[in-house]
Amino acid sequence: MKKFVCTINFEDEFKISEKLIRDLNIKDPKTLHEDINIMYEIAMELEDNGWIILPMCSTLISEALGADVKLSLGGARIKEEKYKLKEEISTLFNKKINKECKRLSVMMELLEKLSSNGKHVIYGIEGPFSLLSSLIPIGKMFSTLRKDKEGKLLLNAKKWVLEYAFMAIENGAEVISYADPIASIDIIGEKMFKEVYVPICKSIIDELKENYPEIVIHLCGKLTQSMIDTDCCDITKETYSEKNSYGEVMREYVKNNERKLIGHYCLNLLNNNRNYLEFISWK
Repeated sequence: MKKFVCTINFEDEFKISEKLIRDLNIKDPKTLHEDINIMYEIAMELEDNGWIILPMCSTLISEALGADVKLSLGGARIKEEKYKLKEEISTLFNKKINKECKRLSVMMELLEKLSSNGKHVIYGIEGPFSLLSSLIPIGKMFSTLRKDKEGKLLLNAKKWVLEYAFMAIENGAEVISYADPIASIDIIGEKMFKEVYVPICKSIIDELKENYPEIVIHLCGKLTQSMIDTDCCDITKETYSEKNSYGEVMREYVKNNERKLIGHYCLNLLNNNRNYLEFISWK
């Protein structure tokens, strides 16, 4: 089996090109990030192999949890982690997503509009480690997780991830793309990956499938590779000989009633020549 190597820089991942921003004559960052009509035009321009991938950046849920986000024509970035002191971090144990957050609510409106107009949407969510690292300095995040014997912070992060995914599904997403860049074994090590991360990841995926059995779930290639390298999963392959691109294969699979966990590849590569899917089963 060929090893998956990620080529995506998640810190700079912003799907809207400078050319598209110029073509649409967008001058103000708030228009780019909060105007439903402009965002709809952009989404239509980003359609690839019959799919539209949302959201257009990965800071929405962090902002809805209190992160300070700076909007620009080049994307949306978190200025710095908001929760640094022990007392501040402890407030996250029971924090809830602010569903009235402007950009989050507009993105859900956009998703519903696209779905209502017959568009096929893949919606990307981040796992608990990457989400927490956007709120807490990474060193403090890991020390808090180690000291939190009852796992309250991680369990609450799991609730945020699930709630966000449920929102996307209920507004029309056909595929949930799950990634967690911070959770790779080269960052957190094999022990934490196997003993802490895999159980919480598995429970998130299982609860998604239990609540929405019709949804298709695609696991990030980098995360899948970490699971393979730590012998946490088995991989099986299915070839679609009449298809050419990964996007075409995904469209064909979504038509089927089967709902296995897909992974070991990247949904940012829908146009690539790859006529097969790889399915993940937990060990």
